[in-house]
Amino acid sequence: MEKKFDFTVNITSKALQKAWELMKLANDPNINAEELLVFADKKIEAFTGLLETGIFTGAAKEEIIEAKKIAIMAQRVIKRRVE
Repeated sequence: MEKKFDFTVNITSKALQKAWELMKLANDPNINAEELLVFADKKIEAFTGLLETGIFTGAAKEEIIEAKKIAIMAQRVIKRRVE
């Protein structure tokens, strides 16, 4: 059980970290917005896939949901840059 807990904590921590990194990059004018938009789409799909596995429950599930929300917010910022 502890191994599963370590696994889920590691995954959720990385998911949140990647989502915040994406948010920081969303406003960076030195980053190609179209390429970043593709990356954001893939991150959102990955977070959705993690949620669909059913492995994550409780606080871990909430962290993945939070990461997905952050990624969606970043995606919206990036879309505005592309337009």
